[in-house]
Amino acid sequence: MSSSCSHRTRWTWRPTKMMNMRDLSKDDDFLSRLLVEKVGTGAVPLVVHKMDPSRRLPKVDEEDIMTIVQSLVASKAPALLSVRQAVDDLLSLDPITYYLRHEQYKQPQVNAFATHASRYLELYHPSGCIEISHTSRYSHKTGKSELCILATRPLIPGQVITELKGSMAHLTDEEDKELKRTDLRNIDIRRDFSVIHSRSMKKNHLFLGPARFVNVSSPGPLRATTVC
Repeated sequence: MSSSCSHRTRWTWRPTKMMNMRDLSKDDDFLSRLLVEKVGTGAVPLVVHKMDPSRRLPKVDEEDIMTIVQSLVASKAPALLSVRQAVDDLLSLDPITYYLRHEQYKQPQVNAFATHASRYLELYHPSGCIEISHTSRYSHKTGKSELCILATRPLIPGQVITELKGSMAHLTDEEDKELKRTDLRNIDIRRDFSVIHSRSMKKNHLFLGPARFVNVSSPGPLRATTVC
């Protein structure tokens, strides 16, 4: 599907914490392809393992994505405003409109999709200090290419990395069990995801987005904060 610049739908959205497992899984498969794989690293492409690699997603012109990212990189505006504009530009692309309509998304789901997109786009703002890159640290165990988060400039102990974010979706008991399944019906679906446990809610959550690539086995404490 072509992402023509004419007659584009204008979607409205606002940040949200309200997400569900099924939508977040689909949205992350789509957005990680657009905002990680299509931006890439030149000769060695970044590959994000999908929740469901068999899922068919709309084709998006790589030039349209690069135009949005390049505008964000060149932005002189504060990160919040620049990222918001980048998300608006992304939502204006025809394949994105097709996706949102095909999935029959209501406004809360559009809000969730746009919020999750902002997690990835925020990495490209010039005020940021991290990037998604390759790592071979776990290849001997997994037999596949892995991704990690690297600092692009020196960081000090205790520094808050505000652009390192992810999205959470509450898991029902049934969804939690489904993610752990290893039977033949699910063998083709690569279970590369993060499930985190909330002590306060006493529930497991699906966790996707850039922060999913953090190497939590690194020495030193790591503290995550819930934000919108």
